[in-house]
Amino acid sequence: MDNFVIYLKVEPYLAQWLTKAFGSPVDLPRDTPECRLIKRFLDKTPLDIRPDTGEGTNLAVLIPWSKEKDPRTYNYLSPRAKALLIESFETVFLNNMWTELGDLDNLNCNLTDVIYAWLEKHGIEEEQWETIRQKYYRIRKRFREKGIKLA
Repeated sequence: MDNFVIYLKVEPYLAQWLTKAFGSPVDLPRDTPECRLIKRFLDKTPLDIRPDTGEGTNLAVLIPWSKEKDPRTYNYLSPRAKALLIESFETVFLNNMWTELGDLDNLNCNLTDVIYAWLEKHGIEEEQWETIRQKYYRIRKRFREKGIKLA
């Protein structure tokens, strides 16, 4: 059976992280929230919509096979459903980042080096360092402002 994919335009760091974690095209584990989201919103391509060729995108996600929604027939994800999928991927990314980077205040290492090592581990280009650093600090700041220590 041919593989059918959903094309997405995501931030470069997210595309790189997902590709390193799940392959290219992204092949999601069965029964993950993201896989369920795809199945829930997958539909037949409307007659007035041209099939997506991936132009202008940077990530392809395999459509999981399902008896109820065979990808040969059901291979369309609306723009809003795609936005939900991207949001879910971003949440998984942030959870993974925070879990692995944790509370860096207690490390005897330079934050810059720790982030570069994390980027390298996850196949994310060094140019994304500042973006990841900002995401880390923003999460930490939001919780600390509420008096919550995450790690």
